[in-house]
Amino acid sequence: MRIAVLGAGPAGLAAAVATARAGHAVEVFEAGDQVGGMTASPTIAGQRVDLGSHRLHPVASPPVERLLREALGDDLQGRRRRGRIHLEGRWLDFPLRPVDMVTHLPPSFVAGALWDVAVGPWRSRASRRATDRTVGEGGPPDDDALSTLRRRLGPTVADRFYRPYLTKLYGVDPSRLHAEVADRRVAARRATDVVARMLRPRPEVDFRYPRTGFGQLAEGLADLARGAGATIHLASAVTAVTEHVDRVTVTAGATTTDVDVVVSSLPAPLLVRMAGAGDDVVGAASALVHRGLHLVHLDLDAPRLSQADALYFPGTDTPVARVSEPRNFRENPDDPPDHSVVCAEIPYDPRGPAPDTAALARTVTETLQRAGLAVPQVRGVTVRSLPRVYPVYTAGSRRALDRLEDWVAGRRRILTFGRQGLHTPDNTHHVLAMGLDVADVVGADGIDHRAWARRRAAYRDFVVED
Repeated sequence: MRIAVLGAGPAGLAAAVATARAGHAVEVFEAGDQVGGMTASPTIAGQRVDLGSHRLHPVASPPVERLLREALGDDLQGRRRRGRIHLEGRWLDFPLRPVDMVTHLPPSFVAGALWDVAVGPWRSRASRRATDRTVGEGGPPDDDALSTLRRRLGPTVADRFYRPYLTKLYGVDPSRLHAEVADRRVAARRATDVVARMLRPRPEVDFRYPRTGFGQLAEGLADLARGAGATIHLASAVTAVTEHVDRVTVTAGATTTDVDVVVSSLPAPLLVRMAGAGDDVVGAASALVHRGLHLVHLDLDAPRLSQADALYFPGTDTPVARVSEPRNFRENPDDPPDHSVVCAEIPYDPRGPAPDTAALARTVTETLQRAGLAVPQVRGVTVRSLPRVYPVYTAGSRRALDRLEDWVAGRRRILTFGRQGLHTPDNTHHVLAMGLDVADVVGADGIDHRAWARRRAAYRDFVVED
C-alpha cells in the first residue's frame, strides 16, 4: 500500500516509521529543509539550540518509550528540573516547594492559597449543586477556563497565576476560553492535588532530553523511517491533495505522486484548503485561531545566564512568557565553553506586524534585568517566528473543529493527526503515540475511521505536562 505522510515533525515521522515497518511504501513530504518542524534544533553561534523549551516527560506509553530508545539510545539523558518562576516580583523554584512558597510569596498570596485548600471540598460540592440546578433549569454550566480553574483550584491561584499567564499565552482573558483549555493544560483538579504534588518525593529523573538538542529526536526518527524503507522529501511543500475513488494525488511543487492513503500532520485549515473542501468546511477552518511565538535567541558572552533550565514569567508586566537555556537541559561536551545561547518566548498574534529584532531583544534583556538577573553582553540576536503554537479554544472554535473532524471522517483515504492536524496543545509523547496508532488504522480499503474515532476519544484525555 502506498502512503503519503504530510509533515516531518515527531508525529509524522513516528507514523512513517510505523507504517513503513508494517510493509507499506511510505513517502514523507516536508516543507522545511530539515526534519522536526517546531522541534528542530538549529545551530546558532556554534551551539545547537531549540525552538522554545522542549523536554520529554517520563510518562510515555511502552510503545512510545521503545521508539524513543530506538531513536536516541544512550543519548536520551535523564535530567532533574531546575526551573524558576518569577511570580509577583519574587523568584520561586519549579517544581514548587512548600517552604520556598511560604518564604518567598507575598503573605496575601500564601494566606489566600491556604484558605482555598481548606475550603476546596466545600466549594466543589457547592459548585456541583449549582451546576446540576442550572442544567436542570435549561441553562448552561460554567464552561469557561477561568471559572473551571476557580472552581478546582480556588480564586487565588486561578486569578493571580493562571489568569495572567493564560491571557499572555492566548491573547484573551481565560473567561473567554473554553473549559477544555483548563482540562488540557492544568493537570490538577483540586487545590489539594497541588499540595500533594509538592509534598511528594521528587523522582531521580524529572524529564529526559537528547544529548545534542531536542531536534536529535526527529533526526533519529528520520533515520529509523529511512531504515524501514520510507523516503523523506525535504523542501517539498504540498500544495494540493486530490482525492479520487481509488487513490489520492499529492502535488508538491511541480511533482505529483499517486498514493492509496494520505495521513497529514499539517494544520487542519491548510489541509482542507489543499483538498478542495466545500465553503462551509473552509469557513469552519478559518475560525481556528492560533497564537504564535517570537523566539528571541540571544548569544551571551558568558558560559551561562543562570543555573536554571527555564525561567517562567506568568505576569502581564512583560510579554516574555519563558526563557530557556539549552545547555542547562543536557550534558553535552560539544557545547561551547565560553558563551551560551538562551531562547526567550514571546507570544504574538500571527496576523500582526513583522517582528522588530532590536525591540524584541531589548524587551528580553529588560525583563531579565528587572527580575534581578545580570545579563551578560549580547554578542548576537536571532529571531524566528512560529505562527502556530497555541491553539485558541473558544466555544466557536470547538464547533468549528467538530465540523472539520466530521469532514475528515467522511474521507475514505485521508486522515489527520498530531498537534497541528488535530488543533491540540499536546506534548511530544502524545503525538508520538498518535503517529504509532496511524499504522493500525490504515489498510487496503483506506482509513478505518471507526477505529480512529476510538483513539481520538482517548486523545481528548491527554493533559499537557509542563
